[in-house]
Amino acid sequence: MCDTCGCSITPANAHLVKAGGTLERTAEGRASVEVLTSLLHENDHQAAHNREHFDRHGVLAINLMSSPGAGKTALLEASIAALRDEFSIAVIEGDLETENDAERIRRHGVTAIQITTGSACHLDAHMVHSALDELDLDGVALPTHAAGRYLGDAQLAPLLEYLDDRSAAVFVHPTSPCCFEAFGLALPAPMIEFPFDTTRAVASLLFSGALARHPGIEFILPHAGGTLPLLAPRIAAIGSTPVLGDRAVPLPDAMQAFARLHYDTALSATPQQIAALRSLAPISQVVYGTDYPFAPEPLVRLADGVIATLFDANEQEQIRCGNAARLFDDLARRAGCANLSTSQPAGSIRST
Repeated sequence: MCDTCGCSITPANAHLVKAGGTLERTAEGRASVEVLTSLLHENDHQAAHNREHFDRHGVLAINLMSSPGAGKTALLEASIAALRDEFSIAVIEGDLETENDAERIRRHGVTAIQITTGSACHLDAHMVHSALDELDLDGVALPTHAAGRYLGDAQLAPLLEYLDDRSAAVFVHPTSPCCFEAFGLALPAPMIEFPFDTTRAVASLLFSGALARHPGIEFILPHAGGTLPLLAPRIAAIGSTPVLGDRAVPLPDAMQAFARLHYDTALSATPQQIAALRSLAPISQVVYGTDYPFAPEPLVRLADGVIATLFDANEQEQIRCGNAARLFDDLARRAGCANLSTSQPAGSIRST
């Protein structure tokens, strides 16, 4: 409890701030005020968002603090030299005025974002979040769900809004559904559950209205969309009926939304799957994928042969290079293949 105003009031100390209590008024004569919200509430809220961001992307974030001149930057330089071949590393540097330490980090080929704090001797959560926005990313990867919350869940709305603002390319990879062990037939999840979980994620995005609200996001689905190409007409037909209430989507709108998504060919280059995909989306929405090294090299080569058989030369060029160059235009320019883009660039993302 604060010994000035009694701001942490409990049944055990409430008598101190009541009429006649020793802390009824401050020394200056002002009445005591009950404060129920932390002065750092907004910072704590932003910090929780930052932690969720790091966790979602599998990033280990280390807060390195010490007295000035203790050797923090030297430790970072040594850590970069020891770990750069094994891990992707980036640094957010805080300094009162200069970028000297950040420049030292950049000389090692590592991205360093400098935050100049002015008179503040610390980095608050909002400073860190702003720095994340300066890390130039070409796209992000998201799982189909997290603890059963699929991408259209209301709790993920701020994330989608953030990605939409940045015209993000978002790769959605399936994961095992909740309680998979109870109904998975003792079979590996990628065999059956992954293709269906991709479809669940798309249905969540569609019937939550997220796809319509966030047209700037370029979603990429692996495995030719899983079971979506086969089930799309059924999903769209039932989803347009009154049984869905105010979540219903007109059938043509649903099919158009499915056609706007992007689909890769990983573990899906068979005549049956490609035929279903072609009936759902144009070639402009298909990109090359392999699942290597999880898919062994012989299987990848076999799939390449199927692609060469099922698509003409122009379509193959779009699938292997052009469509991806359009989605990741900044990356394509850096790689020297921007001329392969066949239409207006879709944009890229800077941070999540």
